[in-house]
Amino acid sequence: MKNIYEGLVMTDIDLIPKETPAFNGDYLCTWWNQSGAAADMGLTGSGLSEWRDALCQEAVFDTEKYYHPIKRELRGSLVFLLDDGWDMPLGTPNDDARRPLYGSIDPDSVKFSRFGDTPEKRLKGMSEKIKEMGYAGLGLWVSPQVSSHRGEGEDDPKTYWENRARWCAAAGILYWKVDWGAMDHDDDYRELITDCVHRCAPEIYVEHAVIQKPLTHNHDDDKFLENRAKRVMRQMSFADAYRTYDVLEPFDKVCTLQRAHEALIAGGLEAHSGRGLVNGENIYSVVAGLGLAAGIMNYNHNAKACINWHKFAPPFGIFDAEYKYSEKVLTDTLFFDTEICEWAACKGRVVSESAPAVMSRNCPLPKVDPLTDNDPFVIASKHPETKAYAVATIKRNIDPVTNAYFLADVEIAECEKSAPIGVFGVFNSLTVDFSSPVQKIERVLCQDLAGKHTFDITPYTHLEDGKLRIDGTVLRYVGKTGRGHSNWSEPSVIIKIEE
Repeated sequence: MKNIYEGLVMTDIDLIPKETPAFNGDYLCTWWNQSGAAADMGLTGSGLSEWRDALCQEAVFDTEKYYHPIKRELRGSLVFLLDDGWDMPLGTPNDDARRPLYGSIDPDSVKFSRFGDTPEKRLKGMSEKIKEMGYAGLGLWVSPQVSSHRGEGEDDPKTYWENRARWCAAAGILYWKVDWGAMDHDDDYRELITDCVHRCAPEIYVEHAVIQKPLTHNHDDDKFLENRAKRVMRQMSFADAYRTYDVLEPFDKVCTLQRAHEALIAGGLEAHSGRGLVNGENIYSVVAGLGLAAGIMNYNHNAKACINWHKFAPPFGIFDAEYKYSEKVLTDTLFFDTEICEWAACKGRVVSESAPAVMSRNCPLPKVDPLTDNDPFVIASKHPETKAYAVATIKRNIDPVTNAYFLADVEIAECEKSAPIGVFGVFNSLTVDFSSPVQKIERVLCQDLAGKHTFDITPYTHLEDGKLRIDGTVLRYVGKTGRGHSNWSEPSVIIKIEE
């Protein structure tokens, strides 16, 4: 059978700039790589103590094989974030006896001995070293509690957090990921931490989250979703970033969509003191499509595409653009005959998760005409400054099918002719309606966001009544040209229209 794209013309144009921007809210997190590092280093323990032990100066700074999968030319906009364990003594599990140690904000003096003999010296030395490795700066996992490892006169939480904010300001730390701890459920306490940082270290981004199990049914409270939404609204009033938190395949995408929705609707708050970013972790199609920040844990082609897209459309806060969502809600469902993992409790039941069918930021809701009985999730965003436009279709679970794209004809509106369009996922067709009249288009260029080669796809487009219709299959084809034939990452492209 003839390849229908044999005549596709490759150009010598590279649409993706080589320069990396300044820090924009994205970070590379060590957590999942701590497991592999621990195994490779032959570490053992209990309560994930071996994962924590794997965060040490030799593994983090003396080699790039454990925690630095991203090439140096892409690191400039990223914070390198040390996750759970960097300030814990060797052999520390997550158990009641050792939990009072958490939250010290003091790099362990054994694990990071070469950087100095005080917390301030160690923080500064580590911060400077990570910048030498090409990153924008250093970020820290923070437990929201006053540690038993504290100084004289530091029993008062305000004094405690002000002191640690000053340490980090002097060291040039850029990010605090405030996660679990004795006070993780107390949003007044989280706000106190944030206020201390904003006063004493205003350059630092303070991230918060609602600590939760990965699936809705894991929570016995009938009002869990209602209460979560209230907590998200509260945190968005002061957070620099809100993390959508741990999700579980294959419901990772729908859960991230719903949690992002709960954060985005807080954009209507009149009073707020933080930057208002939403961090969608490593659900890269949702991150790119909605203008969210990424918390990279599994680096792959999807992550690279997201980092490259953020060169055109960096993450923007919930107070910087209007958020819209459809009244229509889609529900993913799957029956599990076996358990996913020990904390999911899915065996023998139908699991369901829901989110709005269509979501957009700073642009009209996309029009979606599905080809089957099942709609895809469709999201879009127009960057409030650069005007770069992103649109994504999101995989779904319809029992017994998992992680499936459902084809649709999608139309987006109010696109700027001069601004790039990022397209993520699979489409039957994509129709682009412009913010100003278009009579003629000279050329349409398209490049895999994780690749190097740009193609002229003009023959696979059609301009009618000022709208440009693009064949979805050519987007899918070009969107995988930078990846091997066995690579199952999601296609993603940048489109540049020349009048």
